[in-house]
Amino acid sequence: MVMNIRVLTPDRVICSTTADEVVLPGLTGQVGVLDGHAALITALDTGLLRIKLDEKWTPIIWDITGPEESKILTPLGYGELTGD
Repeated sequence: MVMNIRVLTPDRVICSTTADEVVLPGLTGQVGVLDGHAALITALDTGLLRIKLDEKWTPIIWDITGPEESKILTPLGYGELTGD
């Protein structure tokens, strides 16, 4: 079953997508989220965010060290992943 995923900053939505499974780089280690997981609000750290949809994993390098808004590195290149 597919779940809706949103990665937020205090100012905007960075990523809005659907996924079967997500692995997030949390401050205290990786956080895995499957369908049916309780709603979760957690702080993210710089690292690898992985989204699984239709048996395919998409890796996203998550960088929160910049002075401005969080940036990501997708398989398509460096930039921002924006959503709805």
